[in-house]
Amino acid sequence: AYGDQAKAQAVTENILQANSDLAAIWCSNDLMTYGALQAVKSAKKINQIKIVGFDGYEMVLEMIKSGEIKGDVAQNPAEMGKQTAIAANALIKGETVPAVIDTGMVLITPETAAQFAKDRYNKELK
Repeated sequence: AYGDQAKAQAVTENILQANSDLAAIWCSNDLMTYGALQAVKSAKKINQIKIVGFDGYEMVLEMIKSGEIKGDVAQNPAEMGKQTAIAANALIKGETVPAVIDTGMVLITPETAAQFAKDRYNKELK
């Protein structure tokens, strides 16, 4: 659905019609996660289908906390920026850098959503 909420909802609606026994959906960004959730709710399959997203957007944290979305994976943008600057500086100096630099990730669950919201967005969830 190319990161588009409305397309994700439409695609999910089509998938649900063709796969009545679907158990889980993974979305590669949270706009699509939200769209998939809307389709699952409309189909009244929220208790059947587990949804997991990616990005840790503020907009889905309440839905994770409530359990509508089972989880989300968040990147660490501050560490990504830091490691990019370190690698760029090393390359400028003619040094080699690793082909892969792990900047970490966080798994957000209903149990950890409130703390993640506080740490990342300085926001209290309901």
